[in-house]
Amino acid sequence: MKIVLKIALLISLAVCEAKVKAVTIGLIGDSTVAVQSGWGPAFAGRFEARVKIVNYAKNGATLQALSKKLDELVQLQPDYVLIQFGHNDQKRYDTQVYKAYLQSYVDRIKKGGGKPIIVSSVTRRSFDKNGRIVSNLVQNEKYSYKATLTDYAKAAEALAKELNLPFIDLHTASIAHHNKIGREESMAYNFKEGDKTHFNRKGAEAITDLIIEELKTTVPELAVYLKAGKPADPIPAESVKSKFDLIRKAHIGNAEKFFENVLRKQNIIPLHGAFARLWLNREMPEANRLLRQAEQGIIKHEKGQGGMTVEIASSEHVKWQMRTWNRVYQLFHDKSRFYPGRLDAETQAVVERMFWLYVIKMSRFERAGLDHVWSIHGSENHEMMHYSNALLALQALKNSPEYKNRILPDGRSVKAHYEAWNTYYKEYCVSRAKHGLLVEVFSQYGPSYTLPEMMNMRDLSEDEVLRERMDKILHLIWADWAVGQIRGVRGGGRTRIYQDDSKSKGRLTGWGSGDRWRNMGQSFLGTREWWGPRQVPNHPIQGTTFVLATTGYRLPDVIMDIAQDVEGRGEYTYVARRIAKQKHMKAKDIPVKHSPWYAFEPTDPRMIGYDYCTPDYVMGSLMIDPKLPRVSSHLYQEGQDLPEGYPALTSQNRYHGIVFASDLNARVVPQCEGLANGKTYGEQQAVQHENVLLVQRHAKAKTTGDMRVIWGGKGMKTRIVERSGWQILREGNAWLGVKGFSRTKSNASCGSSWDNEVILRMNDGKAPVALIAGRSEDHADIEAFANYLGTFSGEPRDGWFKLSGGKDEKLTLSLHLSSEGIPRVNGTSINLAPKKLFDSPFIQSKHGSGIVNIRKGQRRLTIDLGSTGSER
Repeated sequence: MKIVLKIALLISLAVCEAKVKAVTIGLIGDSTVAVQSGWGPAFAGRFEARVKIVNYAKNGATLQALSKKLDELVQLQPDYVLIQFGHNDQKRYDTQVYKAYLQSYVDRIKKGGGKPIIVSSVTRRSFDKNGRIVSNLVQNEKYSYKATLTDYAKAAEALAKELNLPFIDLHTASIAHHNKIGREESMAYNFKEGDKTHFNRKGAEAITDLIIEELKTTVPELAVYLKAGKPADPIPAESVKSKFDLIRKAHIGNAEKFFENVLRKQNIIPLHGAFARLWLNREMPEANRLLRQAEQGIIKHEKGQGGMTVEIASSEHVKWQMRTWNRVYQLFHDKSRFYPGRLDAETQAVVERMFWLYVIKMSRFERAGLDHVWSIHGSENHEMMHYSNALLALQALKNSPEYKNRILPDGRSVKAHYEAWNTYYKEYCVSRAKHGLLVEVFSQYGPSYTLPEMMNMRDLSEDEVLRERMDKILHLIWADWAVGQIRGVRGGGRTRIYQDDSKSKGRLTGWGSGDRWRNMGQSFLGTREWWGPRQVPNHPIQGTTFVLATTGYRLPDVIMDIAQDVEGRGEYTYVARRIAKQKHMKAKDIPVKHSPWYAFEPTDPRMIGYDYCTPDYVMGSLMIDPKLPRVSSHLYQEGQDLPEGYPALTSQNRYHGIVFASDLNARVVPQCEGLANGKTYGEQQAVQHENVLLVQRHAKAKTTGDMRVIWGGKGMKTRIVERSGWQILREGNAWLGVKGFSRTKSNASCGSSWDNEVILRMNDGKAPVALIAGRSEDHADIEAFANYLGTFSGEPRDGWFKLSGGKDEKLTLSLHLSSEGIPRVNGTSINLAPKKLFDSPFIQSKHGSGIVNIRKGQRRLTIDLGSTGSER
């Protein structure tokens, strides 16, 4: 019996020894493999510590030139050697000579006891006019190519087949990869500007992905040595070749500072204290204990009597913090592709159970139908929180041995729910690129709740297609913001702006400094200290900064340039389709039973955003079809169909007005008083052409009262001068004239009075109000600007109010006094369905194409979501 036990023990020890055997992998090749600018270092980072990688690749190397280096490598007795040459060989000799040299390498590696693995050359990132990779013959003063790089790749493949050797077709794989992501994204791999051959860290990691995938099948015995997860996607790798690269690179270090400040904060809540420790990789037992404590805190907050329940897991309190729980889980669970194993088994089980209970109620399969991509349940930010977090929770559950085979209450599997939501959000991205972006146009809740969820999907989804599409949609959203802002403050038409509560003077005059778009935008631009001690949140629903600190999303150069170079942008108009009209929908087709249901019509939105942008101010408006009624989105709960019209979501605080470059808080906004709930619903109609804006209370308004003008800048009232009914203000290098006109008398003022230092109320609550702006370089003093205003006159005629004037070219803006006609510019009705989705010097897109071109100077970025195909 003892002999048997000894034999068993020896066998066991032998097996263990085999499992932990150290392996040496050699790399030899040219600069695309070398340490400085190749994929070699990224490749080395994918293997466990028991694997030794020795990199003998060299810049400018050919097979012929590196022959002696191969001898040195063979003396180290590597178990495997990856050989990749071609880029420089094609400048020196033809494919037959290349093939002969390559066979010499193979023979010598075999003789030294190693296993050669032939790798075809990674492609250069050269594109033809159709946006496809091309392998050209090149001639210059130094050399002429003997054949294309593809020819050398085929020669390498042929030799591998002849000798029955493992072959990694990196050439074909890299061509397919770059054709898929396109020219602009491929340029993000450049080691330096204009270098289409070598890689920065991002490029090296992407190419390594391709190599590893092929290695798993061609040399499967090496797969067991791979790390459980590749380096974290949220850590972007930047080459430092421009001022914008420096900004992006600094973001990583600032994230570390943020988490250090989290740990320094007294009485930090358990969820945030745990996240900081997990990210910094310290005090792992304490981090896991704090996460379990945070879960118990949720139960206590919801007055639970026992453990976590469906009702608690799907509560409002949990919904607001679920983005943080999802990020913690996806970054640190045992099989994470980022930082695996930092969650212990007990804590991971606690989080997975909470996810399971959350999706039981929050994952609504029918809601994920592709017919509902342009529907919103409740509000845009709430819905994004509900369902994007359901997607990521389902992703965790379908990969969990405990939950992957479970069935949800509707009889469908976890996997079926995951696939439905994953497909939904991929189509969401395509449809937004084709028809419009956010419905709640520049709502202050976007950066707090909608965008962080998008970043979570961009970073954490296991579906590469969804990650890429979310990245592109974030680019579009930020490009849209960059074009119409000054100093980070958005100036054009918007919806859902709550700072105009007339009961709070501070909220009226301090709105710009607290603008959430500005705060997040400037965080990405590196002009705001988002990581400081004062920025550390201490409430579980405040997870945005944790997403900001750990996301891999960054603004591209061109968007950063547009955002920061206000002077260089000059004067221009920006017209964009904005989704607004609710379509008719049968009650029986609505997949939910509570809260408002908004069913939007993307192909005919009936709203355009219009911005006139200058270095000194931005004036903007949302122009609509006044004939369409404001409609309810609750009627389906009473069994009635949803009618066509503008729902509350798109008339909520509809914004028209002007912001100034002189001060973050300097703005002037014509806005009706809210009657229904203390908030103002924007039941207004407007028409604008460049620097002239005309606004009026909608004739059929139900929840809004008198028209007012809000002067939101510090001390504006004291600086206003009145001339012929015009309230004239000099703000920085800009001028503004405001006048409320009579609806019955030609060119007469309706009169006004001040409610306080901020709000100017029109004596006629339905009076048309004109805002006319100018720049000091065009109007030297108040007399010059007053003379300019004097060229404009207002006249009510035939049911319309017409504002006409101007110096050189006469302009006429017209609003129908009974709100029964589409606003006009120079007698022509405004086009509420323009052919272009975005139209400005910096962002252009044909409606329905899904292809958006962003440009400034020599910088270019094309976002292509039109060639991907629909998920339908």
